[in-house]
Amino acid sequence: MTQEFRSNSLELSARLLAEHLLRYLRVEPGTKHPSRIFVFDDPKNLGPTYEAEFFNGQPMVAVKDYEAAVKMLREKFVSNPTSRGASHGAIRA
Repeated sequence: MTQEFRSNSLELSARLLAEHLLRYLRVEPGTKHPSRIFVFDDPKNLGPTYEAEFFNGQPMVAVKDYEAAVKMLREKFVSNPTSRGASHGAIRA
């Protein structure tokens, strides 16, 4: 069984992508429209540690890498079929 880390933070998810900390799996609908949950493969259960570092202001990410990751996540967020009323349809990176 795969261990997964989930976050509704676009900024944290961008950091995870930009630094290649966790492998992006998919985006899922959140509990409140238009929120989304970004899901990452986390076999070593490091997601909570990365999250704590991020929200404590510790990470430094190259701006170009961070911006590229934000752009990709926003595209996944917008292109996710569940945001248009479909009941299924995970997006893979």
